[in-house]
Amino acid sequence: MKRLLLARLQDRFIMLIENYLREKNLTQDDLAKKVGIPSSHLSNLLHKKRILSATYLLYFFGKGIIMPEDIYDGATVTEREQEFWDTAAITQRLGLLRKIVSAEKSGYNVEALLDAMIQDKK
Repeated sequence: MKRLLLARLQDRFIMLIENYLREKNLTQDDLAKKVGIPSSHLSNLLHKKRILSATYLLYFFGKGIIMPEDIYDGATVTEREQEFWDTAAITQRLGLLRKIVSAEKSGYNVEALLDAMIQDKK
């Protein structure tokens, strides 16, 4: 399958990553390890020697480094790209799902807690 290239978003990606590195006081190598990509790939993305692809964005979405709404420009070009953004929205929820699983493993009844919270708001 052909890669979904998102070159139009590369400048925004670079800005978001540079801000993240500054805020978290991380090196590019630290971040590359955190998201699970070679540090040379991250460097090449940041220096525009490698075109940003949907595959790379998913690594950053999955770790919560970038949120889809922070980078998406609303200019979906193809049906395939729209499918990617739909998938990205689901991926964003993985962090919440991980927290739910962790809470349940710790003995919390997450469903009952959420039901009680919803009931309190009514």
